[in-house]
Amino acid sequence: PCFLDRDGRLMAANGLPFTHFLKLPGFGRDHQHARGAMEWLGLTLAKSAGLDTNAFALVDLPNGTLGCLVERFDVPESEKDFRLIMSEDFCSVAGLSPQSKMIIENGIESVIDVYRRVCDDNAHDAEQLLRMIHVNALLENGDFHLKNLGILRVAEPTLHAFRSTRLAPTFDVMPTRYFSDFAVDPQRRETMILDYKGQGVIDASVIRKLGPALGFSDA
Repeated sequence: PCFLDRDGRLMAANGLPFTHFLKLPGFGRDHQHARGAMEWLGLTLAKSAGLDTNAFALVDLPNGTLGCLVERFDVPESEKDFRLIMSEDFCSVAGLSPQSKMIIENGIESVIDVYRRVCDDNAHDAEQLLRMIHVNALLENGDFHLKNLGILRVAEPTLHAFRSTRLAPTFDVMPTRYFSDFAVDPQRRETMILDYKGQGVIDASVIRKLGPALGFSDA
């Protein structure tokens, strides 16, 4: 948890507003020192593919490694923004414990069911979720689980109830096959934890099957 002030100075959010996450590299195993850079790369590719992301940047750390600085999307945008914003991950939305983040009945198709049950009906978010699934599959993000998908509930300052529930911007995107601790059974080329009906690989044919559930034509 970090605070980035108006002059661009980054510091720990101890007694200061928590405005940014600083994703630090891991140490001691294989290429974990590159995790910050790899997350920056994943977010860069996701943004280039048309996914909504909050501001992010590659940061030089004092020990010579790289971190990824990411702006929070669940805090007011300015001092004059008095909206109440609550972020919630899909694990919580589905009523599952944090330990269940990698397990959901039937996988991606159930994620879509949860999204349709909870979020406001709008074409932009539906496209974002479908694109999010496809991009994470293409990047072979083995860390694409229920706690790395989120929603935003928003209430206007004069109201006492959330009147908008939208899909949160994309976050925690990384091509994890670079790291040995995300290695998978070579007999089954799994690209994501959440797959489609246990098939392990999400390709264009699967996206065509998921599209109609989000309101898109299968043509």
